[in-house]
Amino acid sequence: MIVRKGLVGMAAAVLAMGSFAMANDATNQPVASDISVTPMSADLSTEKPLQQEFDKMGVKNLPFSISGFVEAGYMYDTSSPRIAEGPDFNAFDGYKNRLLLDNADLLIQRTPAASGTKFDWGFTLEGGFGSDYAFTHSNGMMDNRAGGPPQNQSDIDQAFLSFNIPVVGGLTLNVGKFVTPLGYEVIDATGNPLFSHSYAFTYGIPLTQTGITGQATFDNFEVLAGITRGWDQSLKDSNGDPDFLGEVIYTPNKTWNITANLSEGPEAPHGVGPAVQALPGDDSHWWTVIDLVGHYNFSDQLNFGAGADYGDAPHDKFASSTGAAMWYGITGYASYTFNSYLTANARLEWYDDTDGFTLAGVHTSVYSATGGVTIKPLPNDNIFQYLEIRPELRYDYSTKPIFGAGDHSQLNIASDVIMQY
Repeated sequence: MIVRKGLVGMAAAVLAMGSFAMANDATNQPVASDISVTPMSADLSTEKPLQQEFDKMGVKNLPFSISGFVEAGYMYDTSSPRIAEGPDFNAFDGYKNRLLLDNADLLIQRTPAASGTKFDWGFTLEGGFGSDYAFTHSNGMMDNRAGGPPQNQSDIDQAFLSFNIPVVGGLTLNVGKFVTPLGYEVIDATGNPLFSHSYAFTYGIPLTQTGITGQATFDNFEVLAGITRGWDQSLKDSNGDPDFLGEVIYTPNKTWNITANLSEGPEAPHGVGPAVQALPGDDSHWWTVIDLVGHYNFSDQLNFGAGADYGDAPHDKFASSTGAAMWYGITGYASYTFNSYLTANARLEWYDDTDGFTLAGVHTSVYSATGGVTIKPLPNDNIFQYLEIRPELRYDYSTKPIFGAGDHSQLNIASDVIMQY
């Protein structure tokens, strides 16, 4: 009881700091107005450092863009101050008490012009190297050693073609491997104002999907629908059956929007074996995941967001004697931008998997409170405006002793450094 009261008190303190609001894409984040302590900004280049270097070499008007980022971080676990031999809860944030190269990312992209009267095409190719890529592998691509070893691995997150079809005011088709539209957080570290990740992002939803989707905009609605090979499947498919992916985004104004995602279809692999009571076929073993994301901009400086997920696998007996499993959770975010140098960030989360389905047989509910800041030390420099330092403090509590050497809770102090190029 004392632990839970302490968690509630800490959660309230974290929310009092203010924090996080982000869209599925970092470019959709609202830009807060500077306050008086911030000096007048110089005229900054809108081009990232790599493109600036191309310009200096006289290479301009490329038919595609090239950008990326490098992220390095350190997470100290005060509950278990040791060098972890491998990932512990939770996955992306599992390598503790050591300096990490989390990401060295490269993105090459050509975005088709949005038009209802003209055909155009584009592509997206993104991948990199680092400890995060040990957890992003899709079936059939790269070395597929989920979680390692080795600690640092390479992967291709996205590789798809885009086509703008001049019908119904403009229809965009994407064909290939892409980052899932589900979830509030994203793989790209520059799209998340906190270094660590939520349980919902890590365990409750897929990271990437491979297939074909169509996307169109109608007034205040953006609609996406398509067929994919399944959760984190690409050049291979563990069960050979496709699934459905759908999304609806409603944006009535600049103040708020809400997104509803649906993933529906057979996801469990064939031939898992009698230990989990899986049948030889998988056509009837459908998973349903409903994902809701909302953003509310209270002001230019104060923003809120939330994500909610519900997952259901009614025919799989992986961890439940009833032959059904469910997982669900709610995550809240807030952010307050003081000036161009400093933004305070916070996240509160409850994630329930008492059937032990997504947590690989661990039957538990987890609670987490995270507070941190994003520091931009040189926001008025053409190059180093893209440098960020993000220290954070995170507390986790589990109803089962899943942390360290059989602990119910853990307290982590962490920070990363990101440089976009």
